[in-house]
Amino acid sequence: MKKNVLRALVVAAVLALLAPAVALAGDAAMKSCKGEITAVDASAKTVTVKVEAMGQNEAKEMTLAVDDNTKIVKDGQAVGLSTIQKGDHVAVNYRDAEGGAVAISIGIQKG
Repeated sequence: MKKNVLRALVVAAVLALLAPAVALAGDAAMKSCKGEITAVDASAKTVTVKVEAMGQNEAKEMTLAVDDNTKIVKDGQAVGLSTIQKGDHVAVNYRDAEGGAVAISIGIQKG
């Protein structure tokens, strides 16, 4: 009985020590970019961003999926995909997924 309790305590301690590492690994998958919206496809639930190039001569375009978990914010208020317009300047946090990039959050900047 004491051995089982000791094993359970050891397993719990190891899991407690690993939890922060797992959380950090999840955060490491998040990426970010800034740029200008060049297209919004409400039916496909995607936005295309002309990403500002850092130290490069030309910007690139990136298409991101927008899902039900994507947070879209304008002027401090949560808004829907239909609020995003071509020409808007945005800051995007996203993650890479099997089907392509998925937006975690989109901040529409004043501008």
